[in-house]
Amino acid sequence: MAATALDLCHFDLDGTDVGAVGREEPCEAACYDCLLSYYNQPDHQLLDRRLIRPLLAELASSVIVPGEGAASAAEHAEHLRAATESDLERAWLAYVRDHGYRLPEAVQPYLEQARSRPDFAYWSKDTVVFVDGPWHDHANRTEHDKEASERLRSLGLAVVRFPEHADEWPQVFDAHRHVFGEGTG
Repeated sequence: MAATALDLCHFDLDGTDVGAVGREEPCEAACYDCLLSYYNQPDHQLLDRRLIRPLLAELASSVIVPGEGAASAAEHAEHLRAATESDLERAWLAYVRDHGYRLPEAVQPYLEQARSRPDFAYWSKDTVVFVDGPWHDHANRTEHDKEASERLRSLGLAVVRFPEHADEWPQVFDAHRHVFGEGTG
């Protein structure tokens, strides 16, 4: 991403300013080929591509390495599976893994402000997941679930509920690709 941003701002990978190659006029602070647009006209005087060059050059030359204690995908999946509390949750997690969807980041997090414990959490997507078993069909449980969902939403979290039957899960995954990814089908 940093290399692409450097290119868009008329810099080589090492940060050398190449202006706007092929243009009649060189790009000074910004041009319509890099940062300027009609949408951001009120901010044109504030835009200067040269200010971001050092950071982008540094990012473009950086190397990503896993930190200490970083778990592999397989270790993370096993940790999640071990922390689940029901066969239905384990089945859902296996479905996620087997169909190439993004694994959740947490299992059974208790959110005190919402007085709720979702089955899974995707913190990076501000989303919590419930896998509703047959006990959720009872009237008093349905009302409790609705209230919990409202409290979670008031915290800025999206709530995704999966029904008990796995044959209905593909539609839910498909409707929330921004959370779970595309999967492998």
